[in-house]
Amino acid sequence: MKILNNISILLFSVLSMLAVSCQKDEIGNNDVPENYGQLSLQSVGIDDEIQVIGTKAFSMDAGTFKVELKSNPTNDYPLDTTIVFDSFAEMQKKDFIVLPVGTYTVKAYSRDKVEGGVFDSPYFYGENNNVVILEKKITTVPAITCTFQSVAVDIKLTTSFNLLFEDSYLMKVINGKGKECTFTKENNGQVIYFDDVDGGLKLEYTVKAKDLSTAYPTRTKELTKKGLAPAPNDYYIVEFTGENPETKAL
Repeated sequence: MKILNNISILLFSVLSMLAVSCQKDEIGNNDVPENYGQLSLQSVGIDDEIQVIGTKAFSMDAGTFKVELKSNPTNDYPLDTTIVFDSFAEMQKKDFIVLPVGTYTVKAYSRDKVEGGVFDSPYFYGENNNVVILEKKITTVPAITCTFQSVAVDIKLTTSFNLLFEDSYLMKVINGKGKECTFTKENNGQVIYFDDVDGGLKLEYTVKAKDLSTAYPTRTKELTKKGLAPAPNDYYIVEFTGENPETKAL
């Protein structure tokens, strides 16, 4: 089943133009200089229901998402302006954000992207790249929708595997750039997330049966979905019942 995963971050009062269904109000004071407008953020909402098999919730808090405002310089508005808030909650502490007139890209994301894999930290991202700041006005953008942009690798060890094999197993998920994330017994129950999957993903694993004196040779399994390389929004379940795993790509 395709993962239906999107986090709707309702960013009320982000500057934009009427052409993108935004509300603009005149500023009723003289505190804003010429060629500047104001940004007002009012509330945030989040839908973190993720459909995998049944319902899987990422338990994300949109208040922790970073928000970035970056101008798109033009001949008419050449200023290169970038403002980053470490969290949407921090941004909400300000009644207004004053910005130079121009067109902006507004981004919201759960964390910075990383080259290697991380545990239990999925990457969600969304943007509006046509937000226009108008002089002496306040504009409201209804929403920015953030979607799941990582590839998940969920390694599951069944009861039969735990009965037959030692807990000294060593498993690595490696991307095309050689960046790896190591999974050991301490990580049991955790999910690995990769943001960069250019060049594919592979699983390298070494397991040892309890009735054998030595481990099986290290083996490698390419992770694919219907013969295709991994892509953002894919979710892989790697289930070990014996020495070799079964893989499901969702």
